[in-house]
Amino acid sequence: MAQLQNIKYLRKEDFSKEARDIVDQMASSINPFMQDVQAAFDGQIDTSNTINEIKIFDVIVDTNGLPLTRTSIKFKNNHKVIGTICVNAENLTDNTYVSNTPFISYNLNKDQLIIEHITGLTANKKYRLTIELKK
Repeated sequence: MAQLQNIKYLRKEDFSKEARDIVDQMASSINPFMQDVQAAFDGQIDTSNTINEIKIFDVIVDTNGLPLTRTSIKFKNNHKVIGTICVNAENLTDNTYVSNTPFISYNLNKDQLIIEHITGLTANKKYRLTIELKK
């Protein structure tokens, strides 16, 4: 994979006196953009810069993985949710750890994700799940 080369920013001093005004105007837009691109390639981008959303909710499931109470998550309706990834599962009932990766089955209703089923959780224990909504 090719690596991003070091960026050379536009500097009016690098151009003739006649071109400096226009280069200075262009640099005020282009240089910050190049800094953002470099930061993204350097791994300095977080979820606030993506269309995905992070959501945290508490849930208790029965022996079949069905939530004991209706669980719905409101999201920004600017893009359709194509999936979820559970990035953290915290057991709020006792000190036992989640031994499987929770998988969430859901339905979408406009700007709400309605949890239908969750695998990987122990029945009748309360969990706090942190999920990423992939869009």
